[in-house]
Amino acid sequence: YEKALQVAGDSRTSLQAGDPDRDIADFVFGASLFQLEQFERAQQELGAYVENYPEGKRLETASFFHATALTRLGRWAEAAPRFNEFLSAFPRSGMRATVLYLGAVSNLIAGETDLALVHVNYLIRDFPADPQIPAAHNVKGDVLSAREAPAAEIRAEYDLARTMGDAGDKPDVAAY
Repeated sequence: YEKALQVAGDSRTSLQAGDPDRDIADFVFGASLFQLEQFERAQQELGAYVENYPEGKRLETASFFHATALTRLGRWAEAAPRFNEFLSAFPRSGMRATVLYLGAVSNLIAGETDLALVHVNYLIRDFPADPQIPAAHNVKGDVLSAREAPAAEIRAEYDLARTMGDAGDKPDVAAY
């Protein structure tokens, strides 16, 4: 990714941001920063990509990386609306399950429990075999707890997560 970052950076110097000929170089630059775990710079570059290329060739992936970089920086309240926008803009995305999960967590931490519950319920309903489902039940338990739901309802989600985590050899989920 370091070489891709260098090549993309060199390619960008002679073109203005937003120029269609610079589209891929700007994406590769931001995505390389993300892969190199330089999340502050990545979120800046990917945010600029999303703004400068509303019809960009890599808009879906750039939007995903941008929102995810914000979560890696602990900026959940900023990430939440980005994930919400992603779900509206790319309803058939192959990344939808992950976006629903990260969107649920981001919205929960941002205090938007209604949206968090919607996201986690869609994830559980639409992607029942997704590897994130045990963790999604933990998140749902957290959302229900934040909403002061009945204790039995909260416990049922945590118990389901633990059972699924144990069965799927996911001790981190089971220990949650």
